[in-house]
Amino acid sequence: MKHFYFLIIASLISLGLYAQNPGDYDPDFGTSGVVLTAIGTDFCMANSMAIQRDGKILLGGQARFGTYKFTLARYNTDGTLDADFGYEGIVNTTIANSDFGVSVAVQDDGSIILAGRVFDGSDYYATVVRYTSIGELDPTFGVNGIIQLENLSNIEQAVILDDGKIVVGGYASDNFALARLNSDGTIDISFGDNGYTITPLLDESGLDASSFIQDIDIQADGKIVAAGFIYSSITFYDMAIARYTSDGQLDAGFALNGYLTLDLGGLADFGTALNIQDDGKIVIGGHKEFAILTGIPEYDAAIVRLDSDGNFDDTFGTEGIAFYRLTEQATYIEDIDIQNDGKIIFTGQMVDYSNGIYDIYACRINSDGTSDVLFGNDGFVRMDPFNSDDNSSTILVQEDGNILIGGYSTSPAGVYNFLVIRLLGDAPVELPAVDVTFDNIETTSLDATLAPNDLCDTFYFVIMTPADMQQWLPMFGTEAALIKAFGIQADETLTHHFTELTPNTEYFVYTVSIGYDGFEAPYDSTFVQTLAGGGTGVATATIDLTEITATSVRMIVTPNSETAA
Repeated sequence: MKHFYFLIIASLISLGLYAQNPGDYDPDFGTSGVVLTAIGTDFCMANSMAIQRDGKILLGGQARFGTYKFTLARYNTDGTLDADFGYEGIVNTTIANSDFGVSVAVQDDGSIILAGRVFDGSDYYATVVRYTSIGELDPTFGVNGIIQLENLSNIEQAVILDDGKIVVGGYASDNFALARLNSDGTIDISFGDNGYTITPLLDESGLDASSFIQDIDIQADGKIVAAGFIYSSITFYDMAIARYTSDGQLDAGFALNGYLTLDLGGLADFGTALNIQDDGKIVIGGHKEFAILTGIPEYDAAIVRLDSDGNFDDTFGTEGIAFYRLTEQATYIEDIDIQNDGKIIFTGQMVDYSNGIYDIYACRINSDGTSDVLFGNDGFVRMDPFNSDDNSSTILVQEDGNILIGGYSTSPAGVYNFLVIRLLGDAPVELPAVDVTFDNIETTSLDATLAPNDLCDTFYFVIMTPADMQQWLPMFGTEAALIKAFGIQADETLTHHFTELTPNTEYFVYTVSIGYDGFEAPYDSTFVQTLAGGGTGVATATIDLTEITATSVRMIVTPNSETAA
């Protein structure tokens, strides 16, 4: 009996040790959920992260080789370095005396953008570099893959638009600043003032102030939202949010004259991260100074949620604002992301100055701002993988719900390294959905078979080009509303014959699926391209002669679908 009792206890302990809960390290990633990568001589820092369509992970930042270089690392889905990228998974690029990569993004064709700033010995310049999917400088972009934006001093975020253009946000002459590039790296002069928008902001007293963009995001209608902070000698530091039209003008329909500044009640308030929800609400992350401990500022994490017009969302926190104190001295927010279920997850650094402890955390909150007690320890996870100084810069939720955190950490040898951590998210929840397949694709027509899954009660579908979607979106506000307004409703598998399409054109079949309980899943889209005019077959035409007289004849020519013109 003693042996039997021991085995039961051992089994229970084993189950406890290996139980997997949201917020636990993912044992299938790296070493027990953690990857540390040494690059350069003694220092490297990851500032941004992107996930490719194939699930591979990109970290962008800088590494020191005497001077700092733009640095990229690409990892396979299990956390190993991707040997097919650069040199053994790593790319370093020298541009000027010191180069700092800040924001990484992936284009639809797999090309990779790394944006940031470079120092030439006297001034800083905003810089954008494009690499091929295997990590080589792209000679079709800028000059040998590089473009410097002399009107901007720094880039904090780069975003790829649906048309391939690139919007970057940062600052110039201590003002909010944006620029837009064409897909080849040239300045898009149709944006702002010859490609640039530089916005001097005023403080609460109406006086000129310094302002700095820290993050940008793009709304479904193409408008650009920027978040950061503003400084003046009177108001000190306040959070700042601005919205621009798609062509780079301040949007007068947002807040007051296109921007607002927020005094959160602290001595200094900073906006550092931004994300736009599927419903158009704007989530801003940052931190609020609540005290000074022997000359050292103490901060609470702060999340603000606004309606799409710039007013506070009173369904979140207290009148649109929520604070989180995860440690007694300082909790900083560096980045935020939003899960498919509307929960908000953010990361940054927890600091106990008195003990010299600098750790990473991830915190998850419900859509109303309350802590998600199902995640980690009462809603957050504190991480110190090497019992050293750590900092997280970026967080992303994978399609499977697992959570990636990127940043840097000091190794046991005291060297700063790229750091990636993967935490377990919630078990994937199946949603109502429609599977779309295509057949009989011609120049101007095609068949689409739409098959709802078992959770789908009814669905809507419509075929459109991305340009059509962007044209009509402002009228309806959301993609889902547009799809339901223009689309066909069905509740069972069917094959629909689409006609009057344009040859050699990229289309998407957009769908909205609704479950039996009324839950509406996020809209989905499936790509298809019509055949080019002329096709691959034989071009023929049928000729009918009618109304024949002695001096005239009426001829009707009907080309087949393989005829280009």
